[in-house]
Amino acid sequence: MSILHAKKNLDNEMERDDTLPFIHAHNIGIKYFIGNRREDLKSLFTQGLLRREKRKEFWALKNVSFQLNQGTVLGVIGANGAGKTTLCRVLSEILKPDEGEITVQGHISTLLSTGVGFNNALSGRENIYLNCLMLGFTKKQAKDVASEIIEETQLGDFIDQPIKKYSSGMRARLGFNIASIVQPDILVLDEILSAGDYKFSSMAQKKIEELIKKTKIVVISSHRLDLIRSIATEAMWLHRGRIKASGEPDYVTDEYKEFLDTIRKRKPQFKKTKSVVSTDEALCVENLGVKFYLRRNRGYKNQNKRFALKGRNVNEFWALKSINMAVKKGEILGIIGRNGAGKTTLCRSLNEIIKPDEGSISVNGKTSALLGFGTGFNLQLSGKDNIFINGLLMGIPLKKLKNLYQDIIDFSELGAFIDRPMKQYSSGMRARLGFSIATMIQPNILIVDEALSAGDAAFQEKASEKIQELICQSDAVVVVSHNLNFISQLCTRVLWLDRGKILGHGLPKKVVKDYVDNRIG
Repeated sequence: MSILHAKKNLDNEMERDDTLPFIHAHNIGIKYFIGNRREDLKSLFTQGLLRREKRKEFWALKNVSFQLNQGTVLGVIGANGAGKTTLCRVLSEILKPDEGEITVQGHISTLLSTGVGFNNALSGRENIYLNCLMLGFTKKQAKDVASEIIEETQLGDFIDQPIKKYSSGMRARLGFNIASIVQPDILVLDEILSAGDYKFSSMAQKKIEELIKKTKIVVISSHRLDLIRSIATEAMWLHRGRIKASGEPDYVTDEYKEFLDTIRKRKPQFKKTKSVVSTDEALCVENLGVKFYLRRNRGYKNQNKRFALKGRNVNEFWALKSINMAVKKGEILGIIGRNGAGKTTLCRSLNEIIKPDEGSISVNGKTSALLGFGTGFNLQLSGKDNIFINGLLMGIPLKKLKNLYQDIIDFSELGAFIDRPMKQYSSGMRARLGFSIATMIQPNILIVDEALSAGDAAFQEKASEKIQELICQSDAVVVVSHNLNFISQLCTRVLWLDRGKILGHGLPKKVVKDYVDNRIG
């Protein structure tokens, strides 16, 4: 079948035919070859010459057909690895179909997961200009919209800090506001709300509703069924690369929920964590303080201590201040708070990535951290390569790592994808693999920072059970998440951070209730 992928830009009104659908897809198919990497020419030549390995086909999408007319908001749902991200990449012309036809009319703007396309060495402000120029803005236009984007992100002085210092929630704020400023004909959003707090999610949902009025078509992929129900006009459920159901959002989400309930009946149901908490401490934090020197404007280039002490062009910002906490052996400590509250900074301090400016941290045993989904992965390498690289970096002997390898694959359920480059993985697939690697080494203290935000409901339940198992083998677990139901059920105690300080701590139900009452009020 011939392949057609035509894009008719709105800049040329004469080319567009408003009587036709804006997006028409017929029998779209995307396939990968399992057992090698398509872009690795050396491997392809060697395997082709010696014929040592037979290539296996894997269809990430197969026989996907649909059409979207003006005014459509399509919600795409499905488990991790179902093909949602692949479909978004096809619509955005990042991937070319191996089968079928797709015609797209109009200008497209895409936000694929949090922070995709960011340069981590550049500041938030610099990334705004870079992305605007990549989106086709002139320098003057980029300058005009930059102030609006900065105001919407509410990142304050962090806008002039390198992106590598941002939490996943801060990256989500910046990426979403850059994508939404374009006002394209077709807006494609793939899991951009997974890492955001309540305030960001509410703001983003209102922004999407405003964009819908100005945009011809919106395609949004999400694990949040409530979001799909509230803003989508149509829904599509993908399962193993094929359309399982499509139509009215209520109907499709109900079908998907029924499917999930059926799967859960085959597995042990999630139960409230029961753990014997010891009087011994797994870790202790005393008067912890972490400060950053934040540049005030983009013209400032010499961000060092000499300038900071003189007060030139920098603000002193305490990401954490006077933090006192202890985690007992047998505890699963949950940490909650809005974006920028200091949660990620605390996790990085506990894992010795950041050195405190004040106070001390005492850790009894070995820590293992999973800081955001896909952190530490080399996207050019395969999942298999990343398992070994990350395992060795975590200090696992090669012999032990080889013995754990199959267990990691089995738990992540990524066997069909393991030889594909990580850049082809969705955020949910990276979450699965990262969590599986971090938990298999059985550390004394496991730190999980928003690593489960992109996972589907089935994976979060599976991860919860794994963490509960770990507490029997490890001393303690620290979990950061915006999923309050997940925190309430999983954790034995909860800590509420805001603006670098502890606002509450204690039993999960009480602290979560106080946090919810505060954010609503």
